[in-house]
Amino acid sequence: MYKSKSEFKDVQADVCYDVLQDSDYRYKWDKYLMTTTRIGYLDQNNDVCYYTVGSLPPFRNRDFVLLRSWADLGKEKFILAHSVWHDKFPPTKDYIRGTVYLTINYVKALEKGCQFTYLTLVDPKGKLPNWLINRVTKTIAPRLCKKLRKACLGYDRWKRKHKKTEENNFWRIKEMKDMTIPKLELTDCVYKGEEISEEWPDESGIQPNAVDDEEKEEEEEDDEEGGKK
Repeated sequence: MYKSKSEFKDVQADVCYDVLQDSDYRYKWDKYLMTTTRIGYLDQNNDVCYYTVGSLPPFRNRDFVLLRSWADLGKEKFILAHSVWHDKFPPTKDYIRGTVYLTINYVKALEKGCQFTYLTLVDPKGKLPNWLINRVTKTIAPRLCKKLRKACLGYDRWKRKHKKTEENNFWRIKEMKDMTIPKLELTDCVYKGEEISEEWPDESGIQPNAVDDEEKEEEEEDDEEGGKK
């Protein structure tokens, strides 16, 4: 399990919440997000989505089917997710199907800015080396929080450029009749016993130097961003 807490004194809670929800914008600032597909909705605060996520080369990419739930309670805002099954998005040989036991994004409005808390318990499946898990929790995940803050600061400019309006934001929809995706068929979310290969590729032998170039590139990007402040 990984948990982090950050304060963004120059970011309003509404902006942070919108940036976390807006997958169109996330492609710009989250290099690991490959694709997102909203499969269907349960109600105006719950849907099922399919994600493909890139890994540090040379590790295999992962995919997930998630039930997402969200709530904007004013000063407090929540986005939660966990893995589910969906008949139209079974595991394939192109990705390793991971399991999200629980992910929580919690945004709290402060007198100045907001507080962002992130908690996740994920099984990426496969056979991974211990050093990779340590690196993700110690460097990659904290770096994502820094990128989130930067993304929040650039969100208004991106919205103006792409003519993004509140009407485009599914997480702001109040009535189910205004949803732009199909109503979820619950029978599609019942696992029917199809065989799923558990013969995951063994990536445990990959050494740290295999991803050092990727890490160095990200560190240089962070240094450049810090120098611009």
